[in-house]
Amino acid sequence: MRQGLKLTVVLFMGAMSIFLGYVGANGGRDLTFVSERYRPYVLEFIQEMDANGIKIPTQQRWTIEEDLLLYNAGLMGIAVGMNDDRQVNIRLSPRLRWSNENAVRFTIWHELAHDVFNIEHGEGYLMKRSSSKDDGIMFQRAKEEFIRIMRYKQIK
Repeated sequence: MRQGLKLTVVLFMGAMSIFLGYVGANGGRDLTFVSERYRPYVLEFIQEMDANGIKIPTQQRWTIEEDLLLYNAGLMGIAVGMNDDRQVNIRLSPRLRWSNENAVRFTIWHELAHDVFNIEHGEGYLMKRSSSKDDGIMFQRAKEEFIRIMRYKQIK
């Protein structure tokens, strides 16, 4: 009995160390519920914001996953957690799987801008109202413009 309890405590402590190390490595953000497929894009977003001195509001739990209900909805994604500053909650269309890498980036950045910063449509090319075939081609310019806009907003 005592040996089993000791093993349980050791395993629990190990799991907690791994979890806290993971959360700590992401600036206190819990990315456990970010789909593995989209995690690199989320980490890229976080790193770009940090590198450009743009402060990301504290939203500990981040959830980003595909939602079958969006498959035929005509949407590539939706920021369910917009204006809920406790968490990031984004749903993506499974159709995004067949998009090129920069089009995926465009969608992820667009939805993160909604959810993390509560930005509405219309503030720059990244925040246009609907997706298009040019999104992948335009991502780099849209990203640079978005970073300029965010720097300006945070300086004001």
